[in-house]
Amino acid sequence: MAGWSVLVAMGQLHAIFQPPASPGGQPVAWWQAHQPLAVTEGWRTAAAKSHTVVVYAAPAGSIGPQPREDLMREALEKAAATGVLVAGAMPLTGT
Repeated sequence: MAGWSVLVAMGQLHAIFQPPASPGGQPVAWWQAHQPLAVTEGWRTAAAKSHTVVVYAAPAGSIGPQPREDLMREALEKAAATGVLVAGAMPLTGT
């Protein structure tokens, strides 16, 4: 996704940036964490190796917090089946 990026700093997810509104402008936060979110060392290592992350998005409430990976997978599958899940590969910015 040209112009989009994911900011991870000091082991925490801070924001997702969209391209600037005008040429030469600064990227704008499309999503920003209220409080930076910790990511696992394994995630950071994989993301740093490829310099790319896959971001999934869906309307608020369509997936919700899930306590287990199997429930998250089911929620993502349901969102995809109903046409409300989107995804895109974005470059990693930061450390």
